[in-house]
Amino acid sequence: MPCAFCFDHDTHIRADLFGPRGSLADIPPPSDALRVVPVLRWIEAALPQQNGPILESFDRPVLVRVTGPAPWAFHLGPQGRPVLDVV
Repeated sequence: MPCAFCFDHDTHIRADLFGPRGSLADIPPPSDALRVVPVLRWIEAALPQQNGPILESFDRPVLVRVTGPAPWAFHLGPQGRPVLDVV
C-alpha cells in the first residue's frame, strides 16, 4: 500500500497540478530515487493486474528498462520464453 500512495501522490502532483494540464505554471519539483522507486514498484505490481489479458497475449516476455534517478528493470508478459529487450 505505501507504494500505491507514493504513485498516486507523485502522479497527481506532476500530472494534475503542474502544466500543461494543471493550473501551476512552474515546473514540478525534482524527483529522486527515494520518490521514484516506490512509484516503479507500484507500476510493476499493478500492470499485470490491470492489463493481464494484453500482457498474456505477448508471444514472449518484454524486459522494460527505466533510466533516470532510479534505474529499474522488469518483465511484462508470459514467463519462460526468450526476452525481447526494450530500452
